Amino acid sequence: MDLQNIYFAPFNDISLINKEKLEQQETFNFLGFIDKEKIGKDIISPSLLLNKQFDKIVISSSGYFKQIYNEYISLGIPKDKIYFYCQKTNSIINNIFLYYIAIYRFTKRPIIDNKLIDFELYFGKNRKELLIYKNIHNGKRAFIIGNGPSLCVEDVEKLKNEITFGANKIYLMFNETSWRPSYYFVEDDLVFKQNYEIIKNIKDTVKFFPTFLNKYHKPISNAIYYRLNFKPYAKDFPQISTNPFSGFYWGSTVIYSMIQMAIYMGIKEIYLIGIDFSFDIPKNFSINSANRKDLISEGEVNHFHQEYRKIGEKWNAPNIELQKKVFQKLNSFCKKKNIKIFNASKETKLNIIEKICYDDIFKTREVHNEF
Repeated sequence: MDLQNIYFAPFNDISLINKEKLEQQETFNFLGFIDKEKIGKDIISPSLLLNKQFDKIVISSSGYFKQIYNEYISLGIPKDKIYFYCQKTNSIINNIFLYYIAIYRFTKRPIIDNKLIDFELYFGKNRKELLIYKNIHNGKRAFIIGNGPSLCVEDVEKLKNEITFGANKIYLMFNETSWRPSYYFVEDDLVFKQNYEIIKNIKDTVKFFPTFLNKYHKPISNAIYYRLNFKPYAKDFPQISTNPFSGFYWGSTVIYSMIQMAIYMGIKEIYLIGIDFSFDIPKNFSINSANRKDLISEGEVNHFHQEYRKIGEKWNAPNIELQKKVFQKLNSFCKKKNIKIFNASKETKLNIIEKICYDDIFKTREVHNEF
């Protein structure tokens, strides 16, 4: 196997350290350093690069990496030959976007099971997977499924050839139907922590989770992760985003993130079902380590399944007033973007979104979203 021919840039202490570390890990041909302001042995000017044969340039500068990168691109150096060394993660990264994340977002890398999270797996590979879903359903319709008491098996049976988004304990319906959601989400930390093993083993759907859940359990290898911006106290709350890389916005309900993802996927017609928008709140609660109230179930029924939440199970208190603001924002956003959105829930107190009879959806037009 031919050895890689590598340059390091610029000529500084970090490049020297990086070169020494890399020499301990692998064998390569050291071609020298690149620096337009310094002269010496093994140092060349960037202007000479076009006359050289090399496989890789490794940039070691957290302060001037963007200027160096842009200069090399302007010289005609291919992007796939430009790498970045990150001291914080002790890794070499072949993507300027990922390098931004490494130096600005990870002062300390998360540790799970006494191991550092694999940076490339959850940002490099993950980014490529997210890009696959951009406009993947352009112009089509989708059903966003809530888990309210009005949802029944007969409802989801009609959706086997539709694009569907389900969340949390929708899996309790799987024993009664061959239907599976196209996309499955969990955003609630208590649902994730208390049902991790079940969630991890769910199959026949594409799973999406926000990155912050990784601090509670080991990341799920077949899941795709998105950023979630938590800004409930911002003056401009609520906000909405259609870019999972900069992050979707938290809206006190996973429904909000599912809709933001649907819009990112190119969906132009959205139907909500099973969103009853009404909760029976138990009296018992506890205060957790984050000084937040965790409700303790007393057997109240707020979902489609009698055993959705067992007695004694903790759950997050819903904030209906805050969610109203979120749905108002969503409704106005969809109108501006010419996205149709309807509330087809059979029993609902969500009056902000235009209501439509669920059964009429299938009478007025043919199912046309097979994919």
